[in-house]
Amino acid sequence: MTNANPYALLRSRFAGGLDRPFLVEPDGTTTTYGDMDSRSAQFAGALRALGVAPGDRVAAQLEKS
Repeated sequence: MTNANPYALLRSRFAGGLDRPFLVEPDGTTTTYGDMDSRSAQFAGALRALGVAPGDRVAAQLEKS
């Protein structure tokens, strides 16, 4: 894969359909690949609205889990 950004990697896994489970939580809640596609578009839009441009780097600090 020449484009190694996280979205390109995720999108390359959608070949089986957007309705396939991406994540099934212990309580049975299922997130599909389509859900992840929509959420990633929302995050991208939010970052753009904050002034993040293509090529900019973004870091995230998360709690250990």
